[in-house]
Amino acid sequence: MWADNRGWVNATKLAEDHGPHGVILADRTRPVTVVAGVALVALSLWLVLGADRESGEAVAVAYVAQPIPTTTTTTTVPIESTGPVDVTQYGTERPSGGLIAPVLWDFITLAGGDPQAAVCTGEVLLERTTEDALIASGISDFTDESLVPVIQAAEDCGIDRAIIDQTIAIARGEA
Repeated sequence: MWADNRGWVNATKLAEDHGPHGVILADRTRPVTVVAGVALVALSLWLVLGADRESGEAVAVAYVAQPIPTTTTTTTVPIESTGPVDVTQYGTERPSGGLIAPVLWDFITLAGGDPQAAVCTGEVLLERTTEDALIASGISDFTDESLVPVIQAAEDCGIDRAIIDQTIAIARGEA
């Protein structure tokens, strides 16, 4: 009612005319609204009609995408084969700790490998290197370089090459 007290809007008269629950709207178009609308239309027309469509020329630009430089480091994990390992000293249950051993067990057993040899492979691999070193070498992408110590550990635990190849194919999503 602040505007009504100033005399700018006669809300009391409009409320009487439209009822207590009616929406109070101005009975006439305000000149400011009309001027603003006309100015907006004029500006729009000026921009559209004033655009220069006749002059200038299109130039075909040859563009070759440049690769973004990356800071990829490949770390080769050293292979320390100690020869064949007695797999009977290992269990058959899926390892529960770490990142590498449980996933490795899943892939080897899915490929048809012996669960005890899969446990052996995971433990022997992590005796020879660390999970951090394997991750840094690209084990999550299953690169050939990162799989070298895994293959060596699997062979030392008595897993034949056909199962190893099938395990790699499964890990890479190729099988």
